[in-house]
Parts: sequence; C-alpha cells; structure tokens
Amino acid sequence: LMPFKNRFAPLLRAQGIDITEWNERFKILSIFTRQVDNLTFEIIADAVLYQKKVLINYRKLGQKDSQERVISPQTLVRYRDNWYVDAWCHLREDLRTFSLNRILSACKLKEKGKVIPIDILERHFGEAFGIFSGPVNATAEILFTGTAAYEVSQECWHPRQEGYWNDEHNEYRLKIPYGEKTELIMDILKWGDQAEVLKPLDLRQEIAEIIKNCAKKY
Repeated sequence: LMPFKNRFAPLLRAQGIDITEWNERFKILSIFTRQVDNLTFEIIADAVLYQKKVLINYRKLGQKDSQERVISPQTLVRYRDNWYVDAWCHLREDLRTFSLNRILSACKLKEKGKVIPIDILERHFGEAFGIFSGPVNATAEILFTGTAAYEVSQECWHPRQEGYWNDEHNEYRLKIPYGEKTELIMDILKWGDQAEVLKPLDLRQEIAEIIKNCAKKY
C-alpha cells in the first residue's frame, strides 16, 4: 500500500483527513502464506540481481527428505501470496520453479550463473496454467454453472484462455492450456458440483476418482 499512501497523503492532508487512519481503513489480507527464511530470501534475490549460482538444500512437496541442488536463479516470483524462484537447475539441466519456503538452506556461490534469455523464460513459464507450468501438454475444457459461471467469467486464469457464455442455460465454458495439472485440479474442485471437466478424458477421469475417494471419507 505504500505507493498509494505516498500518492494520496497530500490530498488527505489537504482535506483535513488524519493520515494515521490509512492503516485502519485500507487492508490487504494474505491467506495461506508460507513462511520464508529471511536469509534465504536475501540470498536468492541477490543471486537473481547479480546472476550468481546458489547451492540449495531443497525438499520437494510431499517428501520428507531433502536434496542438494545448484541452481542459477532467473526470476523471483510472488504468486498467490507466496514466493517462488524460476531457475536453471544444474542437477536436472532444465528450467524449474522452486518454492522458497521449501528451501531449507541456501549458499551463494562465486561462480557466475547460467543466464536464460527472457523470451525463453516467458515461453517456458508463461504458456501453461499455474506456477509450476512448463510446456503445454493439453487444453482443459471446463463447464461452469450457477454462481461459478458468473464468477469465473470475470476471472483471468491464463492469458491464453478462451471463454464462452451459453445464455440459454446460464453456463460458462472455459478452455485453458496446462502442463502440470495439480494446481488446476485444485482450482476446479473448489467450485464443487458447479464445475465439470469436459475434456480431456484423462483429466476428467482423474477428478472423478478424487471425488469418489473424498466421498468415501464422509
């Protein structure tokens, strides 16, 4: 809020409005924010700016054990109230996205990092849906009804999405390119029975299986 505060402070003072009320009247609420070690953040940010390699100890989602990797950080990303770094992974010899909260330790190395051209980064990370996007593997076609139809029609899930209204049935059909599908599945499931995957078949079947397993627990 600081840029807005600085911009409007003179106007507020001119109107005789107490600037101390700013923090009480304007709020930004962050939810599901994962804690990131301050030193880790500083090391990664510094490596992005100065194009240095970093040795990290990283624990992948759902795993107890961690693994050392050398990465060349490319871009620091704030996404859904959490921090990520797009980087070249020297272990996998490919581009990867790492969640900063799962970096257990980080050490900046003296070696210059591998620099990936911006256009390549944008193609790799920007083509598909979600933070762990990568190359596009398929296009999901999702039918939204009820409240979900209107709400989703107002949202941008991806720059290359396609959306179509069916006024007769009050339905909204969304087409969206995706690669890694975990995040997409979660976003579909949050709308419950107001969202139905039409295509592709494997995504539809996977969500159906998840719903069956959920039903067994209730």
